[in-house]
Amino acid sequence: WGDVHKLTFEHPAGKKWPLNYLFNLGPFAIGGGTSVINNTAWSRSDLDFVTKVGASARRLIDFSKPEESLGVLPTGNSGHRWSRFHQVDRELHLNNRYRPQQMNLDKVNQDLKLTLLPKK
Repeated sequence: WGDVHKLTFEHPAGKKWPLNYLFNLGPFAIGGGTSVINNTAWSRSDLDFVTKVGASARRLIDFSKPEESLGVLPTGNSGHRWSRFHQVDRELHLNNRYRPQQMNLDKVNQDLKLTLLPKK
């Protein structure tokens, strides 16, 4: 199925040729379908099965233990092509894997630091 069902992560700047080669990621073989949990859809009028719709992020949350939540953001936290955070979760997403998510507000506040310095 993945040999014909493909996913390309399209960047807004990659909608036109030749920028698509610079900004878009893919195509990648992907599973899923329209009637399953891994929802990926394609245009019924196209016989190329190229994915047009799918999850932009995935989360698994047990509300009795939210601190053990899992998630994946397919292209990472940055839409900037040259950021070190761009594409960090791509392989996880393509292989239906997840990373732990920080859902403990006390821990988030403990890790969150902002330092403002006067201009010299």
